[in-house]
Amino acid sequence: MSTIDQLRRNLPEKTSETLSAILDYFLENGEWIPERALHAQFGVKEEVKALLNEVGGDAVFLTEEPNEGFRRYELSLLGALLTRRSEELEQLLADYLTFARGKALLEPKRVDVDSKEVEQVLRLDADQVRVLGWMLRRGYQFEGGGSYRDGGWTVRLPKNIEDIPEDTLLYVNKVVVEGYDAGRPIDPDERRIPAVGRVTGLTASQSQEALTDLAVLISPEIIEGTRDYLETVLRQVNGCYAHGHYDACAVMLRRLIETLIIECYETHGIADAIKDSSESFVGLDELIRRFLAQKKWNIGRNARRHLKELPSIKGIGDLSAHNRRFTATKNDIDRIANEARVAIQELATIAFGEN
Repeated sequence: MSTIDQLRRNLPEKTSETLSAILDYFLENGEWIPERALHAQFGVKEEVKALLNEVGGDAVFLTEEPNEGFRRYELSLLGALLTRRSEELEQLLADYLTFARGKALLEPKRVDVDSKEVEQVLRLDADQVRVLGWMLRRGYQFEGGGSYRDGGWTVRLPKNIEDIPEDTLLYVNKVVVEGYDAGRPIDPDERRIPAVGRVTGLTASQSQEALTDLAVLISPEIIEGTRDYLETVLRQVNGCYAHGHYDACAVMLRRLIETLIIECYETHGIADAIKDSSESFVGLDELIRRFLAQKKWNIGRNARRHLKELPSIKGIGDLSAHNRRFTATKNDIDRIANEARVAIQELATIAFGEN
């Protein structure tokens, strides 16, 4: 598996310089650099895009706010760790993880940390606190959610905090590049895959046959013959995964799990147990908690272990739906795929019996 060090060694100097300019602009101005500003600084558009495509869209990418009418270049955490400040930022993140790991081991009930505490213990200045907060927000592997505000932040400890090795620097070096795809385009317009028929000239029937041969995340047989709307949602989950629309896949996967939990309660005639005072269903966090505590159904030990990962599956869906700076990758979906399959199978069995 590649590491940040290996990527840095093979990175052209001009590409590193361009990535550094993007990060510097963000740190100085609090916003990402406009596309044309970077082109003017480093050359014509085609030359700059060629430089950045050396690292690909998992490190740097173009975004556009609906009310602005122009695009900006942004960096992922991986991109920031390929700039001239890479070693400084990598060490800062490793120092934080060492601190967080120590806190978690000393205080078993500790679930979050505040930037003020981190600032005092690590002796950080205001800029370092701000940069660390940004890295944690971008590097979801290192936090379990949190609140970010001007001048500070509070983040939840990652669920695997006690499993993080003592050598946190090496850990960061490896984890940040997990799932890295150097061939991912930086321009979102170039990521859109045309319909199968338009690419191949196949008929509609042949196109559908070809589509069924693409990667399937969750077997359709799990919920086949249950509810039409569930089959439609699962078809969208698999279609989004097959075509590389990973944010959409994560959101639809979240929706499928939420719907299946409700189906379990309705089938067993206890839907009132998951409604609030206004007769609306409670949110998914609470749905998951109540489902795992429900005595109406018997969940096997192995299945329960996978079902306990439902919050992680929900978390990716939440980020894809609500965090405008987060873009899911194939690796994000693959990481939760096994748990999602087992969980959906178990939910479908409880709701509809053996299918």
